Amino acid sequence: VNTMQILPVPQSVQAHGTPPDVSNLIWSNVRISIDKRLSRQVFAETIVYVVALFWSFWIAACYSLAKYKSLQDLGLLPRLASLPTFVQPILSFVFSILPVALVSAVLSLLPTLLQVLAENFEFIKFHSSVELSVLKRNFFF
Repeated sequence: VNTMQILPVPQSVQAHGTPPDVSNLIWSNVRISIDKRLSRQVFAETIVYVVALFWSFWIAACYSLAKYKSLQDLGLLPRLASLPTFVQPILSFVFSILPVALVSAVLSLLPTLLQVLAENFEFIKFHSSVELSVLKRNFFF
């Protein structure tokens, strides 16, 4: 055992083989207490679970854009008969690609949002722990 860490609890000593790598530390998160980080971790996990639970509503909203008739009923688009004939194939192409593009865009932003949550809300101390947290939570979606 090379190092020992004394915890702020009576009779609490942990032995570590090697000290943590300095380049792996997020220095701004080192000063945060364990209790604060644990409570924020529970809250962040709850947020991720709730968002994952309601994820299907986002998917349904994106794919409702694929139906020209539903957008027309809402008054967002003109009647298909009033459009020139060359616009109709373009619209059908856009409405077939738009839902997939929206879902893909949100899925590509998701790891960045999870990383911000781990670093700036949970105050995780190590870059490797942040990456592990992002990887685990990304599988919920």
